[in-house]
Amino acid sequence: QAAIATVAALFLLWAVWAQGKRRVAGPLPLRNTPTAFGRVSRYAHWVIGTLILILLPMGLFTSVLAADHPERGVFMATHQALGLTVLLLVVLRMAWLGQSPAPPMRIDLQPWQRQLARATHVSLYVLMLGFPVTGILLTAWRGDSLDVYGWSVTGLLAPNEQLAGGVAVLHNLVLPAVFYLAIFMHLGAVTKHHFGERRQLDVRRMLR
Repeated sequence: QAAIATVAALFLLWAVWAQGKRRVAGPLPLRNTPTAFGRVSRYAHWVIGTLILILLPMGLFTSVLAADHPERGVFMATHQALGLTVLLLVVLRMAWLGQSPAPPMRIDLQPWQRQLARATHVSLYVLMLGFPVTGILLTAWRGDSLDVYGWSVTGLLAPNEQLAGGVAVLHNLVLPAVFYLAIFMHLGAVTKHHFGERRQLDVRRMLR
């Protein structure tokens, strides 16, 4: 997971550099338009994606630290706070899309391509919500305190080792595996449109 996150981080660094070199023809609107995403959607997209790429290796690193390691609490508190940030941003982004719908898909897409694109996007939203929700449940059922931006919250749920074990498998193994598959499909489609079909405008709907 750390290796995958490293490759993704390097890609993001390259993307930032490439975007910084591009000239902007005009001001970017706040709301989404029929042909491109607006400023709010673009910022939310890249901030959430970056936070998730930070959270995955951080969670993996925290899980291998001994329970009595002096720095484990700090890593876990940071992981929880960032996870709650992702949850808040995803909920706000979904609310924003209700007020400012995303640009429609190309009319020349095949039905199976439309269905696959919708399934991938729905899966990503489910995963972005699933990670923090299962993290909260895991913390509560373990009887641990939840760090909410510096405040320690306890007693959300009664401790339950059996439920904690089940949700731990979901949070630590199942969701990451599905997430990598969904991201692979998402990036594969972006690469195909940009380099294979030479449809740069499709990709730039979410870029500068």
